[in-house]
Amino acid sequence: MLVRTDAAKENPAAVKTTLTALSQDGEWLNQNSDAAADFMVKELKISQAVAKQATKNRGQESYVFPNNKDIANLQKTADWLLEQKILPQRIDIAGAICPLK
Repeated sequence: MLVRTDAAKENPAAVKTTLTALSQDGEWLNQNSDAAADFMVKELKISQAVAKQATKNRGQESYVFPNNKDIANLQKTADWLLEQKILPQRIDIAGAICPLK
């Protein structure tokens, strides 16, 4: 999910609520792939075989709320990628993550 920085700062509760709902939907999809395939057949008008393959190929849904340790580890990785000249400039991971207060 992409959110403009100013919108995230002005509406952190809305962003957190949305991410929580997406996480709950993802968990439902993980536990109900047959029902998800049936929904795709009905709503998208695709064959059962295609729907089953799409849900199989999709993999597990997972949403996380990064904590300070996660952010520090991601920053270490980004800094290493910069040192290896894989990234052209430094990335501020903490500044790029949506504030969820």
